[in-house]
Amino acid sequence: MIACDDNGNHAVLVEDSISYPAGLAVDWIHGLLFWTDLYLGTINVMDLNTKQRKVLFNIDLIQPQDIAVDPSKGLIFWIHGNEKAIERASMDGNDRMTIAKSRWPDSLALDIFNERVYWANGDRNTIASVDYNGNDLRTILNPVSIYPSSLAIFEEKLYWVDQWVVLVMNIFNGTEVRKLINGVDNTYSQNTLRVYHDAAQPVLPNKCDQHSCGDGAICLPKGNS
Repeated sequence: MIACDDNGNHAVLVEDSISYPAGLAVDWIHGLLFWTDLYLGTINVMDLNTKQRKVLFNIDLIQPQDIAVDPSKGLIFWIHGNEKAIERASMDGNDRMTIAKSRWPDSLALDIFNERVYWANGDRNTIASVDYNGNDLRTILNPVSIYPSSLAIFEEKLYWVDQWVVLVMNIFNGTEVRKLINGVDNTYSQNTLRVYHDAAQPVLPNKCDQHSCGDGAICLPKGNS
């Protein structure tokens, strides 16, 4: 696994005990990198400053896929492929729970301001959403897409890739659907759509600054949703 800065400089983060990283998520507040390994059946975390690593989950986990993190709530969310489910846990690995079921979940995105989870339904060509506790299920996008995937949220808009096209719509009611980009090169992967803006990563209190985790330990905030 490799990191690259704004100047194009590369650094190797992980080169052992890794097989097929299927999803990545960065906690920009506490400096943590979370990833799923599809083949090993694990969810992992690394402190980006110390490079210390920990396996959070490796039991009852088959084909974990996309993953997302909300640093403000100390929560991670992921797709459990074998169970066809969206699951949630604290960033410290506690309080694991299933919040939604879907026949073919594909790609996650979080609205951290309204505390909602969005995912693409690959079998129904729709985009659905629940709150962080798995309540208030909504179908945001009806079957107008051929294959919605790779979701990203910014302000009141939800962006997604549909084969070779990037589209956008109103996140609250699924209206104002329009194409942004045609002819996207998806030779390698469709699951790479991201929004980069300061407002998408608000400055929040660092819980690790308030509590000492001890020398040599990775500070992993506990969920507070």
